[in-house]
Amino acid sequence: MEPYVLLGAANGEFSEKYSGVDLKYETETAFAWGLGATVLLKEFNNGIRIGIDGRYRQVEPDIDKLTLNSVSYSPGDVGISNLSAKYKEWQVALGISKEFGQFVPYGGIKYNDVEASMKATILGTTYKTDDINSDGVVGIFVGCDFLPTKNLSIGVEGRFIDETAFTVSANYRF
Repeated sequence: MEPYVLLGAANGEFSEKYSGVDLKYETETAFAWGLGATVLLKEFNNGIRIGIDGRYRQVEPDIDKLTLNSVSYSPGDVGISNLSAKYKEWQVALGISKEFGQFVPYGGIKYNDVEASMKATILGTTYKTDDINSDGVVGIFVGCDFLPTKNLSIGVEGRFIDETAFTVSANYRF
């Protein structure tokens, strides 16, 4: 078992319909953190590994821009106040990987649950969403890590179907 801490930055775009109004929130980049653990389930003689991973992460970014029925507003505009956003995510994944020298390509399937809430007051009307959940909860991921040293890895990963996301990471093992 390998526990880990996630430290980084995140930003995003969230869209929804609220009482017949089209809302789109765009956030600034903010500090994100999380916790997780990976468990190696099986390593075959040919070097293929199968593992399971679980993680939780969250971020509370500032809202950079809010679009209400195609009209954009920014913090500081007249009549705009109480802008806030929260994002929480937990995930369980089953993955397969194989090391080729300093490269480790991997992929798998994941169950991912996202909860987000946003709030904004525009010209006296408060738009508040307390419980935005992801539409799809099952997706796939593919990626590759580069291992320049025993303790350092640099990676890229794409996540699809339940979300469209791209991550660049650097990991240091103590």
